[in-house]
Amino acid sequence: MFGLSELKQTRFYQEVFAEGKQEGKLETIPQLLALGLSIEQIAQALGLDEQVVRQAAQPKSYALSTFSYHCYGFYSPIKIISSRCVR
Repeated sequence: MFGLSELKQTRFYQEVFAEGKQEGKLETIPQLLALGLSIEQIAQALGLDEQVVRQAAQPKSYALSTFSYHCYGFYSPIKIISSRCVR
C-alpha cells in the first residue's frame, strides 16, 4: 500500500507542496503592505524577488492573462480568469 511517507517523496507531492508555500507567501503580501512594510522589506522577509512582490501587490483584475504554468512535468501556456485556470 502507498503510505503517506511514500507520497511525500514523490515529485508531484513536492511540487504541489512548494506551490502551496509560494501561494501562501503571495497571499500575505497585501497584509504586509497594509502594515507599512516596503516592497524591499517584504521581498527580503519572504525570500522573493522584488518584481514578484510588486506584481502580487497590484490590484487583481478579472481580465484574461496568459502565463506559463508548470503542470505534470511540462510548461504550457494557459489563461486564467481570477484564480481559475483554463486552457
